[in-house]
Amino acid sequence: MISALSDQSTGAEWGCDSESIGGTSTDFGTGAANTIKIVAECEDIGYAAKICSNLVLGGYSDWFLPSHDELKIMYEFLKLQGYGNFANVSYWSSSEGWGFWSPTWAYGYDFLNGTNTAVMSPKSILLHVRAIRAF
Repeated sequence: MISALSDQSTGAEWGCDSESIGGTSTDFGTGAANTIKIVAECEDIGYAAKICSNLVLGGYSDWFLPSHDELKIMYEFLKLQGYGNFANVSYWSSSEGWGFWSPTWAYGYDFLNGTNTAVMSPKSILLHVRAIRAF
């Protein structure tokens, strides 16, 4: 996987607040499928998955919003090693909350203090967005 070298947004909503997308995963390797599902089912504009899906960078157009576990890997192998120019904030993942929380919450990942803690946040709050691609 390859991370974009800078954030695609410093304040975007997850999208589709109060609407359950369903079927997303937190697992490594699921970010692309999650992003496709979100974009297909969410009609909002300017939201995290759409920003990544629409990105054309370095001649590539296959960027996506990482899953929770993909963000965890990015944190451990890029941020903690001083790579990627990540901000000390939370980033949106493509992993929607589960159960009762799915219509209004989604997973972010805290790059602020190194706790490696997943955060579930209201879909309407503004978090940073960083696209990745697989090769």
